[in-house]
Amino acid sequence: MTKNHFTATGIVFNSKKQILMIYHNKLQVWLPPGGHIEENEIPDDAVLREIYEETGIKAKILPNKQDFESDNDCKGLKRPFTVLLENIEGDWSHNHIDMVYICTASNEDFTMQKSEASDIGWFSIEQVKELKTYENVKQSIKKATEYFYKYEGNLLRDSKKAVVSLSKYLSRHLRHKPHEIDLTIDKNGWANIDELIEKSKEYKGRDLTIEMIIDVVKNNDKQRFKISDDGKKIRANQGHSFPVDLELDSVTPPDVLYHGTAKRFLNKIIENGLLPMSRQHVHLSETEETALKVGQRHGKPIILTIDSGRMFKDGIVFYLSENNVWLTERVPVEYIRFNDWGEL
Repeated sequence: MTKNHFTATGIVFNSKKQILMIYHNKLQVWLPPGGHIEENEIPDDAVLREIYEETGIKAKILPNKQDFESDNDCKGLKRPFTVLLENIEGDWSHNHIDMVYICTASNEDFTMQKSEASDIGWFSIEQVKELKTYENVKQSIKKATEYFYKYEGNLLRDSKKAVVSLSKYLSRHLRHKPHEIDLTIDKNGWANIDELIEKSKEYKGRDLTIEMIIDVVKNNDKQRFKISDDGKKIRANQGHSFPVDLELDSVTPPDVLYHGTAKRFLNKIIENGLLPMSRQHVHLSETEETALKVGQRHGKPIILTIDSGRMFKDGIVFYLSENNVWLTERVPVEYIRFNDWGEL
């Protein structure tokens, strides 16, 4: 007689888009958390219970647009991502009707909660491919990952968060690591847009498009990028960690500029002045407000006042980027006012 048992499995993603997996002692393979649906238990509750019992992770089921809206007479349950009939004994005499859900983690610090498992971890999709597990598990996780990225992409599209996310991606590859996607940057910092799109296939689960790039160039609040007059190339306006010639002319700066940084760097600045570190130039701001925002990115902020007018008179060259960031090779300590940086 065939025995069919209902089970629930959770493919859980964390904030880094990694997948939660446990090592099953009896089966000697890696699996997503899951287990039997208990008597009188609904699948929604079962999958979240199993995830927590096995890993200590509190999870949420990813919403589905096709979820039924509840009313007084009927409650809509969360739709599984897929439902599988799993052959447990090899002859289809004992099967699991497995409801597989895509979930997100509310916390990321896991704990071993059940004796069935001896190890647990977060894995990228590429790492999952190398784990010892069943092919149907790898296939389910691959499809779930594609769906998750598409879902997340839909949420981010046309939002400020989408602009910020793509801006970070472009900054990474136009300013710092073009080699990661084998992108060609010319001596003036320009990349061919068609090549960038081709090398960025499946950005966040969907193809990068020219419309998305134009949106970021126009709407990024820091105006980090510029598209060439012919519309065929893009480059970062400043901040490169490899040599490029941005073709900027020397300009006369205001008498005073500002530099935002973190308090923990103050002693080194007192000793060495401001250095470009991994970048080509030291970045300076025209307003204290802008400098404060820069400093807040690095920790407890301080604002340094720079005697830029005196620097210029002493022969130190300044440039102004396309997005109004003032650039200079370094700021010697004698041009920095430490007595009015004002802890904030």
